[in-house]
Amino acid sequence: MLKAMKYNKKIFSVATHKELVINENIESINLKETERAIGYNGVSIERLLIEKQLEKKPELCLAFEGYILNNPMFHEGAQAGSEFIFSLIDNLMNKCGNLYETIKIVLPMLRGAFSFTIMGGKTVVAARDILGFEPLYWGENEQYIAFVSEKKALWTIGLRDIKSLPPGYIAVLGEGTMNMTQVLSLKRPQILEIDLDAAAERLVALLKKVFSRYFGEISEVNLLFSGGLDSSIMAKVLCNMGINVKLYGAAFEGAHDINAITRSASELGCIVHLQTLSLEEIERYLYRTIYTVEEASVMKAGVGLPLYASMEAANIQG
Repeated sequence: MLKAMKYNKKIFSVATHKELVINENIESINLKETERAIGYNGVSIERLLIEKQLEKKPELCLAFEGYILNNPMFHEGAQAGSEFIFSLIDNLMNKCGNLYETIKIVLPMLRGAFSFTIMGGKTVVAARDILGFEPLYWGENEQYIAFVSEKKALWTIGLRDIKSLPPGYIAVLGEGTMNMTQVLSLKRPQILEIDLDAAAERLVALLKKVFSRYFGEISEVNLLFSGGLDSSIMAKVLCNMGINVKLYGAAFEGAHDINAITRSASELGCIVHLQTLSLEEIERYLYRTIYTVEEASVMKAGVGLPLYASMEAANIQG
């Protein structure tokens, strides 16, 4: 499963209740026979989310993706999110009695976009945030029950009937069984009768609050830009906050999106790095996009392809 997701990854780690193996070469990872394991791919040794937890409490190990906004060390990166979750679980375990009951209490305490899997003894618990920003898939057959962040990892071990763990749910795996429980649910917000100007003011105030919390003290951000309403509002608010905004967009040759992107960027007073894709480039990006979104969907490919090209350009240009 780790091999199926190894692109751009440099460190591979696998933990069981018996051992921990960390290696830069996935082909060199050898494990004793085990019924349960948890693995993680990282881009550097600093991103390992399993090693530190095992040093502190060997009977628990955690693999985490995403970010936790109410974590005091949020801007320290993903490892800080892992440490935050682990500390909450560690503090509550004795009170709750078991891992499953502990996660039921911890999940509502977290604010952010995340999914995680934690293993303790013979129990494995998987959880996902209320909005489902971070993917978490699962599948089973007579041999396996497996959770993972990418479908292709399940395909590689022969699982085909793949499902998504619903947002706000917890799944617990025990002795060959799995149960799912809904812990979080969205509530319909109160509808306010206000005029357009008041609504715009509330929106701007909310976005400023979110951006300040998310970006912290940074002075420059890269923004994927389509020239549409959402990305234009975000660019305008960020500029008004004194943040230097670099816009990145992509469109097919001859598409009306090119005029929309360049015109909107000009009206905002921002420079946009625009990728104009030829037919040959579209074919190349289409393969990568479908491999990434893991679904042969015309809609997802149409949305995902320019996003993929824009993010690649932003990464190359810094």
